[in-house]
Amino acid sequence: MKKLPIFNRLLYNWHVKLISLFIAFLLWMYVSGLQEQEKLITVKFEVRNLPERYVVSNNIPDTVNVVLKGREENFTLLDTSILTAYVDLEKKVFNDARFQIQIDRKNLPRGLKIKEINPRTIHLTLERVVRKNVEVVPVIVDNPPYGFVFSNVTVIPESVYVEGPASIIEKMDSINTDDIYAGNIRENTIIETGLKLEDKRVRVISVKKVLVKISVKEEYVVKKYKIDIFSIENLKEGFAGEVESVEVEVLLREPRRYEEKKVTELVRLYLDMNGIDSPGEYSVTINYELLDEKVEVININPDNAKVIVREVQ
Repeated sequence: MKKLPIFNRLLYNWHVKLISLFIAFLLWMYVSGLQEQEKLITVKFEVRNLPERYVVSNNIPDTVNVVLKGREENFTLLDTSILTAYVDLEKKVFNDARFQIQIDRKNLPRGLKIKEINPRTIHLTLERVVRKNVEVVPVIVDNPPYGFVFSNVTVIPESVYVEGPASIIEKMDSINTDDIYAGNIRENTIIETGLKLEDKRVRVISVKKVLVKISVKEEYVVKKYKIDIFSIENLKEGFAGEVESVEVEVLLREPRRYEEKKVTELVRLYLDMNGIDSPGEYSVTINYELLDEKVEVININPDNAKVIVREVQ
């Protein structure tokens, strides 16, 4: 018999060989599916059937780790979001006790087995639930803009009821608001804010938000200026006036934030010559006009200036 080349041997009855390879692959997939696997998952933990007016006062985990065993096809049906680990207290009152953690199997797909729960047991301490009225303290974490100060801060309501384990509540005298940022507040403001609970075992009764009324006022300072610039007004036509050299001290009450402003932006001094109709030397009262409504003149010294009036052609 004539021998076939190696390449021809490989292609000889190729369709039979291909079908055999495919069947072998299916058998491998089937056998692999029969083999059990182990997977670590995290599930939420809860305490069920607490006695009325009692609460767990020690710290307990929110989740536990569970090792499941089963075939891959069973794991595809698993929804970890609805799987729960729990301890059932059956409404029994005790001080301290250790309980075995259970898994709610009704949400566990058939074919999956629980191999391990970590932790397997948990220590619980029960305490009476008590209620107390505590002061609400506003927490303002920054200062108002430069030149402004807080004049008053009040909270509505001024106090709230909190509820929780007796050992915690009995030590509480106040509860803080969430941080309030006041760096841009330049006027009276009302801010709605939440309450900051440092312990998840404590809850606020009925109230979720409080109102914080922040009263802001502008800071004022008294500053002394020296002014030697006057304007002469209402002088009769045909006359000219000359002010004898004089330096006037002006005391102004102005906002602190006006530090960079010039006095000429705040007040204007002038001499009113109305009623003068002949040449001569006159002592004229120094008048002023405020150029900013937030500025107040406290004193002008001297309060008059000497003006020489001459006729002009």
